[in-house]
Amino acid sequence: MIVFAKAGSDESAMICGFVARDLGNSGWDSEKCAAMAVIRGGKLSGGVVFHDWNPDAQVICMSAAGGRGWLSLDAIYQMHRYCFNDAAAQLSVLQVSEHNSLMRRTAEKFGYSGVTVPRLRGRNEDEVIYTLPEEVWRAHPLTKRAEKRAII
Repeated sequence: MIVFAKAGSDESAMICGFVARDLGNSGWDSEKCAAMAVIRGGKLSGGVVFHDWNPDAQVICMSAAGGRGWLSLDAIYQMHRYCFNDAAAQLSVLQVSEHNSLMRRTAEKFGYSGVTVPRLRGRNEDEVIYTLPEEVWRAHPLTKRAEKRAII
């Protein structure tokens, strides 16, 4: 089950904390961040934080974390549906550790383009900044497949 939480809600704060702990960062201000949770077996198995929304540029950033198997086609579709339909962004930004090969493969499979920034996560770790324009998302075969499955 996928659940969305509005910025400032208790649910958003919980999801922000979950993702921040998994990524090893200090977290986000849940007052300013919407969030999405993937619930399996009554437990939070994955989450997405939508942060750093820039309404002038129509750019939104996402950070995600979760256990094995949480990132289904449905979850990927819903997180992007939020970015491009609900938030009306024209560009989604996803920052990923150079060491997170699963998320990197997933981003690239879904149409993201990445640029590696040396040492952005510290002296010994690079970060890949991925971007996905709205029109690439809408035209992507996985988006079309998800829409045909009536995942709404």
